[in-house]
Amino acid sequence: MERALASWLKAADELSKVNPMHDDTQSALFQLIYESEANSDFSESEISQLLNDSRKANGRWGITGILLYRQRRFTQVLEGDETRVRQLFEKIRQDRRHRNVCVRLEQPIEVRSFPNWSMGYSRRDLSDFS
Repeated sequence: MERALASWLKAADELSKVNPMHDDTQSALFQLIYESEANSDFSESEISQLLNDSRKANGRWGITGILLYRQRRFTQVLEGDETRVRQLFEKIRQDRRHRNVCVRLEQPIEVRSFPNWSMGYSRRDLSDFS
């Protein structure tokens, strides 16, 4: 799992180094990665609505990241100001559309892995990167 996560973050870093959306010179950056299980299958329209809502909120809060979803499993990376990331994660953790929320990694970071994505999306999971 750790090697897959490292490979995934390296690939994401290479993809998103052009014109970052956020000026991160004023605050320390933090990254949180979690996995969870959807309580039921998400349709394309439900995923689309979730992404639209996330992108609006994340843009206001200066949070970037990516959401992976496949076979009722979510993996999400959140990055930005630590306080804001933790506040958002608490809101996500309480969302009743998923369960078994498990933090995989939380760490200070120097640069964002997803500077251009208020919330990227892929129908993949971490096993695709191992």
